Amino acid sequence: NSDAAQGVGVFKSTDGGATWTFLNSSSAYTFCTRILCDYQGNVYLATRSGVFRSNDGGSNWTNITPSSAASTRICDMEISSTAAPARLHIVTGISSAQSYRYTDNPSTVTTSTGWNSPTTAFPSYNNRAEIAVLGTTLYAIPANNSGQVTNVYKSIDGGDNWAACTGTPPNTVSGSPFTNTQGWYDLSVRINPANPDECIIGGIDAARTLDGGTSWTRISAWVGSGGQYVHADQHDVQWWDGGNKLLFACDGGVHYSSDKGTTIRDRNAGLRIKQFYAVAIHPTQTNYFLAGAQDNGVHQLSTAGLGSSVEVTGGDGAYVAIDQDEPNYQFGSYVYNTYRRSSNNGANWTSFTINSSSGRFINPWEYDNQANIIYACNAAGNYLRWDNPQTALSAAAATTTVVPIAEFAGQNVSSVHVSPFTSNRVFFGLGSGKVVRVSNAHDVTPTAVDITPTGAVGYVNCVNTGSTESKLIAVYASYNVTHVWVSQDAGVTWTACDGNLPNMPVRWAIFHPDTDTKAIIATETGIWETDLLNGSSTVWVANPSFPNVRASMLKYRASDRTLVASTHGRGVWTTTIPAPSGFSFSAPSPVTVACPAPQNMSVTLNTISNGGFTGAVSLT
Repeated sequence: NSDAAQGVGVFKSTDGGATWTFLNSSSAYTFCTRILCDYQGNVYLATRSGVFRSNDGGSNWTNITPSSAASTRICDMEISSTAAPARLHIVTGISSAQSYRYTDNPSTVTTSTGWNSPTTAFPSYNNRAEIAVLGTTLYAIPANNSGQVTNVYKSIDGGDNWAACTGTPPNTVSGSPFTNTQGWYDLSVRINPANPDECIIGGIDAARTLDGGTSWTRISAWVGSGGQYVHADQHDVQWWDGGNKLLFACDGGVHYSSDKGTTIRDRNAGLRIKQFYAVAIHPTQTNYFLAGAQDNGVHQLSTAGLGSSVEVTGGDGAYVAIDQDEPNYQFGSYVYNTYRRSSNNGANWTSFTINSSSGRFINPWEYDNQANIIYACNAAGNYLRWDNPQTALSAAAATTTVVPIAEFAGQNVSSVHVSPFTSNRVFFGLGSGKVVRVSNAHDVTPTAVDITPTGAVGYVNCVNTGSTESKLIAVYASYNVTHVWVSQDAGVTWTACDGNLPNMPVRWAIFHPDTDTKAIIATETGIWETDLLNGSSTVWVANPSFPNVRASMLKYRASDRTLVASTHGRGVWTTTIPAPSGFSFSAPSPVTVACPAPQNMSVTLNTISNGGFTGAVSLT
């Protein structure tokens, strides 16, 4: 996946997964694609930087990437047996040249010796390829430069010679190609462990052969009635129970078959594994939220605690909003600048395709609750303004304007924040690091000021204000950059506040509702908080009650102090931020001193605890 989360290396368990230990020896391997063990306990690790072997349980690793391979980016690795001496197979790719290699001596092979090239190879493209192995039978599905899989290739001699199967991958039920240009993303293949003539391949849908590739039949469809329903985008398939049962992993979660794929059923009830990009909070209905889910539409949540949601719009669900003054108006979005609107508190929805190709795939936008305007990413160097999202009866009747901003310097908008303090003022984050404040953003001649933190680079995922417009926080969702920047003077100066934060994307941030000296951030590993924004000395603490999962957005409702977070894989979470309780202490006995007028007296109050203080101090 082009936006895959960077990892940290390899973890090891010696008690069946009950506990895990991080292997410091693997810290350089941040993109791992496959891990295997052979019958002797040697470990093989496929990464985007090559193949590595450990002969000592992960204490040390040796680079064994074949020097003859066309790339070091390993997209798949398989072994013919884990119970006996076996052949190790690798295939390179991942937006680089595909090449297949194998070795019969995986425990001793080096970069220069022991690897074999096939006598007759399957075609090579600059894309991803997946392979499956059962003994001496292999299947390969290489995606071509257009992301299509036009043929399945097979070897019956352990990978030395390959030939195209007679049958070709079937189209989707709507007539699109098998992977529909998405071979870089959804691609899977697996052989029945009990029969090498039975194989499942996955692209948009899943297909099966029962005759060794002579013919392929589509066995699932995510739209229409062309097969058993399995959600689109097949990422993995696993045979089990001796080759009688199947599990499918896709953008819709997990699907199950007890008869080799003849009948397939959804098995996601209760798992709570939706991947939400965004969330919105209702201003008055306590348990009402909207959330946009990856490839699973906009969801409406309206019950307390753990419960079901209602998918109110389909396709990809992206950014969402609920008018905080008139909550009967609610907004969702599909990809690019395609929007959904409800005018009756989420009961019915209308689609508005403002532009089906402008903006980003998951397009950042925000709704101005006072002016009732939507501001969104459109193209390099400008933003889109939709002036009548409440009242437009159709996309054709939508009043939209593309507004060029020289200060964007040709960058695309990556975040939008409408100021709650100054009418028609919008803060834009840009995809290459800039932060720009635009005043009169609703006008034909807005005024823009570049307030980018000095030295900031990366993808600005969120800009937010605090108790006043002078208090700003900007966070960056890139690796190897400074992720958290804070300004106390409206963006004139900024302080980097990463502190002890790991090197990971930060996707959202809010100041604590009671003080601008504290902050809460949504990161690649959950929610982190700090009690003191203090530059490089900032101490961030991961919230222990929040799962270790990518958190994508935070929204806050002041009326009941509810904070809601959307996650990419664990649903929607809420918490209530405790109200400040204050403190009391026993003062010493009053002190009486002589103060003859008109002399002045100096009184010093020593700070005994960090925190805010309001109230009168009386001297009598």
